[in-house]
Amino acid sequence: MHIAEGALTGPVILAGAALAGAGMAVGLRKMNYDRIPQVAVLSSAFFVASLVHVPLGLTSAHLILNGLCGIILGWSIFPALFVAILLQAILFGFGGITTLGVNTVVMALP
Repeated sequence: MHIAEGALTGPVILAGAALAGAGMAVGLRKMNYDRIPQVAVLSSAFFVASLVHVPLGLTSAHLILNGLCGIILGWSIFPALFVAILLQAILFGFGGITTLGVNTVVMALP
């Protein structure tokens, strides 16, 4: 599900980073202090659920829970998924740091 390092051109990476930054700005601006625990729990659920891989023929699939998180969180999905995807990129090498913005937009925008 993650877009790997080196798969995208520079303008696409910059556009994805700009869109992710804008989405995170809106999400953080609309987030109440009372919802921070809810955002943190759903971000961690996204992180853990996406680590469970189900073999599917020659490849594998995994849960991402972005639809459920998006319905519950609204615009706060951007910072929640950004943190989860950042941790996956740093700890497990899923996706990459340069494609972090594009991966965030692809999973949070729908």
